[in-house]
Parts: sequence; C-alpha cells; structure tokens
Amino acid sequence: METNQSLQFAFQFYHHVEYLGECTLVNDSRMFGLEPAMPTLYGELAGICLALISLIFNGLSLIVFCVDECGGLQPRRTSPDSVSTAEKNTRSVTVLTSDKQTVSLGLSKKSTGAGAKRSSVTLSLLLLCVCECTYGFGKFIYRVSIFAFPVAVSSTINSLDALEWMKLRIQILPAIQNLFFFISDVGLLCRNWCVCLITIARAEVVMWPLGSRRWQRFLRTRRLFLWTFLVILFLAMCMAYVKHADFVGLLCFDRERMKFALWMQEFIMTQDRFISFELFGYHMLQSCLVWLLIFFFTLIIIIRLKPWKQDVDKLFSTLQDSSAHHSLKSDHLLAQSVGAQADAIRRRQQSQVRATRVVVVIVVLFLVLEFAAFLGIAAQYAGLIHAHSASMRTFESVANTMISTDSIANFIVFILTLRQFRLMCLQLFCCRKAPATTTTSMAMRLPVQGSSGSNGTATSVVTVTERTQIELE
Repeated sequence: METNQSLQFAFQFYHHVEYLGECTLVNDSRMFGLEPAMPTLYGELAGICLALISLIFNGLSLIVFCVDECGGLQPRRTSPDSVSTAEKNTRSVTVLTSDKQTVSLGLSKKSTGAGAKRSSVTLSLLLLCVCECTYGFGKFIYRVSIFAFPVAVSSTINSLDALEWMKLRIQILPAIQNLFFFISDVGLLCRNWCVCLITIARAEVVMWPLGSRRWQRFLRTRRLFLWTFLVILFLAMCMAYVKHADFVGLLCFDRERMKFALWMQEFIMTQDRFISFELFGYHMLQSCLVWLLIFFFTLIIIIRLKPWKQDVDKLFSTLQDSSAHHSLKSDHLLAQSVGAQADAIRRRQQSQVRATRVVVVIVVLFLVLEFAAFLGIAAQYAGLIHAHSASMRTFESVANTMISTDSIANFIVFILTLRQFRLMCLQLFCCRKAPATTTTSMAMRLPVQGSSGSNGTATSVVTVTERTQIELE
C-alpha cells in the first residue's frame, strides 16, 4: 500500500459492509481517492419537509379510509322513539295485514354496515394511502439519516480501544440507511402501479357500466383487486431488492494512520450492467411503463365521458335501460317499490359519478406531476442525458419534488371532492361531534293474502339509521 495516497471513506447506503482487516493486506486501488461530496442540508431541506408533510397527510387519509372500511362513523341518535343500542344498525320491517296479523322482519347489520358488499374503489384508495405512507416514511427517514448517521461515525480514531465499537457502527448504519431507502423505493413502485390499477378499474366502469362478465369487472372486484396488488407488491420488492443488493461496502483499517477506508464494490452486476438494469428494468417499470398505461386509460375515460358535452350522469344512468326496471314498471301493484328501486339506482349512479370524478382528478395530477420523472428516463433512453451527469441530477431533484407534491395533492383531492371524507376528518381529528340524526321511516302498502284466503293490504315500515361512510362505486 502506498503511504502518499489518501484513503477513501465513502460512507453511504450499502446492502452490507464487509470488514477486510488491515489495509496493508488488501490489494485494491479503489480504497484510495478523495471522499465523495455529501449533499448539503440546505439542498435536502425541501425534500425532507415535503416528505414529512406527505407522510402526515397520507397518514390522516389512511386513518379515515380504515375507519370507513370498518363501517364508518355512527351518528348521534336524538329521537325519543329511537331503537335500542343493539338495534341501531338494524333495519326493521313490520307488515300489518287486513286479518290483524303482524309480521316482523329484521335485516342484519351486514346489509347496510361494514359487511355490505362494496366496490373496490374505497379499498383501492386505502391501498394507495398505504403506499404513500410507506414511500413518505422511508424517504423521510432516509433523508434524515443522510445527515444524522455521518455524525455518529468517524473515519479516524484516537486509540485502538475504540476500534471495535467504531467498526460496528460503520457496518450497521449503512445497512439501516439502505433498508429505509429500499422501503421508500418499494412504496413508490407500489404507489405508481396502484394508481395504474385504479385507472384501469375506473376504465372498466366507464366502458362496461353493466358488465357482468369476469373480464369486464376484473379490477372492480375487491378480492381480485387485492390479489393483483399483492402480486405487484411481491414483484416490486424483488426489483427493489436487486437494485439495493448490488451496493456492497468494503472496510479496512490502517493502524499507521489510525484511519478507516471504506469504498464500494459491485456484488452481482458490473457497473455497466447495473446501469442497464436501472434504465431498462427498474425505471421502466417504475416510471415509463406505468405513466404510459395511465395516460392511455385516462384518454379512454375522458373520451368515453365527453365532459365537454356535460353528459357524465347519463353514462351511468341504468334506470331507463334496466330490464329489472321495466319488469317492475309493468306491475302497478308495486309502484312504491319501483320508487325505492329507482332511488337505489339513482344513489348508485351518483356514487359512480363521484368515484369517477375523484379518480380522474388523481390520475391527471399524477400524469402532470410525474412527467418530469418520465421525461428524464425517456431522455436517458434516447441517449440525450447520461445517467450520472449534472443534467440528470437536476432532473432527479425536480422529479423528486414533484413526486412529493403529488403525494400531498391526494389528500387535498379527497378533502375537496368527498363530502363524507371531510365529515369523517372533522369528527376524527377536530373532535367535532357527529351531526344529530333521527330515525328515517318509510311506509309501503303491498297486497297480501291472509290465512283465511281473503285478500288484504300490508303496510311495510322500514326504519333505517345511516352511518357516515364514503359511498363510491
């Protein structure tokens, strides 16, 4: 080992750090060189603040959607004729016949509560918030560790007594830093593909509102949407691990200088192969492919909706075309039941329009704010920018800022477009009591036949207590 060369101490994230012993016994010229430039606090302060704000906002959204998945919030009951606590979530139906017979029917909580069959929209938004929180948490901790961890280590020591303790810290802290960077990358990959799945699911609704075949409702089914997301999560973890496993640190100690040397070595791939993997594999799946898919399906949604003609509501209107409606309409004895059916269809139509509005706003913001990342990777494909050039670093800085801004924008979209989301936020985080509600009753007269064979009239009274819950189809 030449004594006139300075030892390099490149402290950064590594999959693991291997201790080689004495530097005099190591024959590797990469241990010599200048220490790499570290990012400044002022340069990273904006990214740290945006990551923290994104983590807080998406954490609030995650809490709201978790409460919604558990059944929503129960409003206060102030009516003196309200039912007991055990019956708060139960619909009761009483039928009175002309023969003085009384029949009571109970609809369980599952018919209107958390166990009711719901679409995949709220589940997809919950998973999106999970991905955003994962990305924001990993990014925030990683950014903070860039400045906190180097303070805890030093390339030089004053005595050999501190050798083992300092060596242990140098080996552990880079691996922890790499772990949080890995978590951030997995969260970003899953978040981008979750937005893509949400867009495709909404395109299914727009193209086939009454589709009954499995391929027409694939991502609208909660179970299939969840399984698809889990497959993407597994693939994202594999891709991110391959990326982060290739950074291995080599460590040695020079007793004459009382100084450590730390440098990087490729573990699986060479430098050229790693650049190709990032460009044609990892970044292709993370940015380019997902951006193009979202752009394509967003165009389908917008062209199908034709918002410039303002006929969005007509697209989801199934009342006039429903065969069930025609069959009910032909029976005059069930006229009031037709009104209830029409009201249910109208509510479903409104929830579909509301869900489409939320999804379109989210994906349009995604396309705009992710365009810098897409443009940077596309420029690398075209050979206009080198992966380690100053221009690429500028693109990455702008892209990271816009990605964090997109994460923050999701919470604002939920607040502005979802009334139930606003109400649940006020009740959960602002300690505001739920609005008072009274028992809603609806009476319907239906023809029945008594036990003696005589015809009579039945009165059906339906009592409903609604929860504060996000209604999206």
